[in-house]
Amino acid sequence: VAQHEKVQASLNAGRVADFLVDRLERIDDTSTFYEQVQRLPPGHTLRYTPGGLEIRRYWGPRPDREQVLDSDEAYADAFEQLLQGVVQQGLDQPGVTALMLSGGLDSSVLAGIAARELRALDRGPVHTFSGVSASDDGKNTVCPETRFSALVAQDTGAEARFFQPGAVGQDLDTLNDCMAGHEDPFDYEWVLLQFLFLKARESGFRYVIDGVDGNLVAGLDFAYPAHLLRLGRPGRAVHELSCRNRMFGGRVTALDVARLARQALVPDSVRRLKVRRKVIPEARALVEQRFMSQELAESVNLPGRLFEYYSNKGIGFETSLRQQHIRTLQSPV
Repeated sequence: VAQHEKVQASLNAGRVADFLVDRLERIDDTSTFYEQVQRLPPGHTLRYTPGGLEIRRYWGPRPDREQVLDSDEAYADAFEQLLQGVVQQGLDQPGVTALMLSGGLDSSVLAGIAARELRALDRGPVHTFSGVSASDDGKNTVCPETRFSALVAQDTGAEARFFQPGAVGQDLDTLNDCMAGHEDPFDYEWVLLQFLFLKARESGFRYVIDGVDGNLVAGLDFAYPAHLLRLGRPGRAVHELSCRNRMFGGRVTALDVARLARQALVPDSVRRLKVRRKVIPEARALVEQRFMSQELAESVNLPGRLFEYYSNKGIGFETSLRQQHIRTLQSPV
């Protein structure tokens, strides 16, 4: 579109700034690197008629629809059935399907389901591709996800392929060619993901299932314990905080409980004021770190864009946990 003779492909300075500051990547879901070219928002269709362009949303989270089941186990079973169906669709694609395996919760679950489905169909082992930080087999390393990816591959009987950072150098020319063809790069190009897609293609796979951001879809907001405390459930709030800390190898301290109380009880108006004060020195620091020039930061109102980013993430508790989750799913950041 940008190369069409009738399009004046002038650079969108705001989009350039968003690309340079990773937190602002895709602060909105329509802008591109060109002022005159817009992106079609997710979940929308575009239709051209004699009367002009018509953009219509065909899918989005429904805050008014809620599935009510009898127990936590019933919810877990329903979610597993839904996830299993999605994985089956990926495995049913023409050609052979592979999976990315990072050792995190998202890709590990997908690999486990895929291995189970393939065994049931007598279609051989699941094939996985992993970026690791140490030895070729992913062992003897201090990186937890690298260690876990090796364990999951072993447990699922996967035909696993592990790649160290140094392996990327062997395909720099190909990766550079891929990136050079992108008119609207995003997320710093996600070099590792592109590299793993490339290796999968070289191995003859036409489809790759990844677990990128599965926690965003299925997980709860990081402020979930504070939400519980606001709802008058302090015991459950501390329990959830304890579970979260154990996941990161720690335990709940008195300081953690004090921070939880502050997070839950500080008024939302005070939170917004603190964020407004925060973004000015943050923008100054980004300029000093040479991510961008002072002129560019001023022209795009960098503090304002940072505030918009924090607003999209949710500053306070003005919405319910359910509404917050839906806003997170719809937020381009």
